[in-house]
Amino acid sequence: MQKPANYYSMLRSDVLPLIPAAARRILSLGCGEAATEYKFRNSHSCHVTGLELNAEAAAKAQDRIDVVHVGPLTKTLSLIEDQKFDVILALDVLEHLADPWTILQRCSKLLSDDGVVIASIPNINHASIRNRLQIDIFPYEPAGILDFTHLRFFTLTEIYKLFVSASLKIISTNTFQSRTDSIQYLVKANKPASISAKPLSTIIIPTLNNLALTKNCLRSIRENTKAAHRIIVVDNGSTDGTRAWLKSQPDILHILNISNLGFAPAVNQGVFCADTPSVVILNNDTLVSPNWLTNMLAHFNADPTRGIVGPMSNFVSGPQFIKEANVNSLEAVNHFADSLLSEQKGNSQEVQRLVFFCALIKKEVFDRIGNLDEHFVIGNFEDDDFCRRAALAGYKCAMAMDTFVYHHGHATFKANNIDLNYLLQKNKEVYLKKWGSPN
Repeated sequence: MQKPANYYSMLRSDVLPLIPAAARRILSLGCGEAATEYKFRNSHSCHVTGLELNAEAAAKAQDRIDVVHVGPLTKTLSLIEDQKFDVILALDVLEHLADPWTILQRCSKLLSDDGVVIASIPNINHASIRNRLQIDIFPYEPAGILDFTHLRFFTLTEIYKLFVSASLKIISTNTFQSRTDSIQYLVKANKPASISAKPLSTIIIPTLNNLALTKNCLRSIRENTKAAHRIIVVDNGSTDGTRAWLKSQPDILHILNISNLGFAPAVNQGVFCADTPSVVILNNDTLVSPNWLTNMLAHFNADPTRGIVGPMSNFVSGPQFIKEANVNSLEAVNHFADSLLSEQKGNSQEVQRLVFFCALIKKEVFDRIGNLDEHFVIGNFEDDDFCRRAALAGYKCAMAMDTFVYHHGHATFKANNIDLNYLLQKNKEVYLKKWGSPN
């Protein structure tokens, strides 16, 4: 199939307003003939570097911008890896790559602090594609969503995952807060200077409404977490302002699901994007205490066979429960946690299971045994299942007896009128069918 005559020469006038006027150094992936870059450069004082696979298009671009490197991105990016850019353009290019995740991660390292990536990506979830699939048709075409040179396909949620996996925060899309039917998503993301470059852990927080609780949880993390960390919030279709608030938080990477996928799928999305030695699964109805993460990491280091560590709490089943923990504010949580630490410092206990309202897990455990089992509907029993699989793989579960995390308990179920008793029964049946016995 032949490409359209204007395939490499198209001017993206819709992109121009998204490029910061103060940008001084711009990198364009797959610049084609550089029509868009040339238009911006003519009215702004900036240096533009282009990377282009097609030699004929690159030759024309050479007369329009400052530098053009010809070849596949896997090679041409190596030629500029010691440079920094204020803006990286990826206009209709990521879907053509065998591994767009690695390419975007490499590009993230080339961004200056608070630099931006502007990308346009076709939406495979567009109605025209869904209609064709209903009649068993998926025809490749010279251009468009089903361009015959496309190697990857994305929905809006998968775009969020792509950018979060590169430590990039999406700050705008050409969409409303809910699902739209855009043929192409125009995405602007930045590299926040506030996000730690070398975190020890990725904290993954699933949310579904309860914005007030989420804000309190994040406040406690910001005030009480000394260990280097990164925060990923995976929202399951909130309608109470949570999504807009997440976009306004410079230190939080976020994934926005259209609907409630459930606890396990949301956590798994966060784990997919985590590139740290450990991850923390944390409910949004929690308050963490001073040095909570540092303490739990120390319990990991005490025994290399430990794969999962959990804290003590006021609302949890099993041996992690502390009956005398009567607290209802962050100040009270901090005071109680300090007392517990002085009494139990360094103490831990191996247990068969930990509850995943708060759990620190080595990333290698996920790599070895897989993610949370998504057969457990909405939530419950996926933690029992994961701990059991981890034990079979030789990993121990340890309870950090010197660490306290406050848990409100069942807040998501209550606020969203989810039948907890039904889910417990349903997921217990799934668990017993899988394992044959409770433990």
